[in-house]
Amino acid sequence: MIYYINGWNGKNSTKAKKLTQYLGTEVKHLVFDNYNYNEIKQFIEKNALDIDMLITSSTSSYMAQRLCYENNIKLVSINPVIDIHNTFNKMGEKIPEDIPINDCLYGISQLVLINKDDTLIDWNQTFELYKNNYHVEVFEKGGHRAENLEEMSKYIVEYIDAIF
Repeated sequence: MIYYINGWNGKNSTKAKKLTQYLGTEVKHLVFDNYNYNEIKQFIEKNALDIDMLITSSTSSYMAQRLCYENNIKLVSINPVIDIHNTFNKMGEKIPEDIPINDCLYGISQLVLINKDDTLIDWNQTFELYKNNYHVEVFEKGGHRAENLEEMSKYIVEYIDAIF
């Protein structure tokens, strides 16, 4: 099963429905109250054998990298946050206390999709961090909310075909 975990304040996201349409396979939207890392961790650990892949966005990508590493799960990261403290400061939000430092960037199978016109993350810094270890695709437009999800989906399909 493929699951989508939205970014901060994205619990009403329609991305899972759109991804289901674009990928031609069901993508379930996982919604967690108050963006609780431990709740996400418990779900993933309990269901790891049934999770073929996670598709994440923004801050959920930051958290998912560690969890995918620990549970051997494939990952697609859309506009992933690499500096959680700076990102929460930009959003004017307090960082949840239970989010661990992400030190597991390089031990997982991951596709990274980045939009240059993202106003929340530094696309170039993100690209530089990931380019030597993962397949990274960069898009001119789509913003942080990935309004170009249909275009991105073509690369997700290629990734799925390559790993399964």
